[in-house]
Amino acid sequence: MLGGLGDIFGMPQTQSYVPPQEVWLPAAKGKGLEITGTFARKNNTIHMELTFTNKAMQPMSGFAIQFNKNRYGGVKC
Repeated sequence: MLGGLGDIFGMPQTQSYVPPQEVWLPAAKGKGLEITGTFARKNNTIHMELTFTNKAMQPMSGFAIQFNKNRYGGVKC
């Protein structure tokens, strides 16, 4: 922390903790597609950060990703 000087220099005063990404879909179950993710708060809104990694030894084709409805009221951006 800068002790209150952050706003003078245009820096954010507080930074929220972003947990490290976890494996949500291992490559073994995703036919080579691995999905890791985490949730982060940015500008007072919650974001889901996803990383898609091709762990197969060839280009991937013919796959789809589906987001189901949720009980928490989150919406797509």
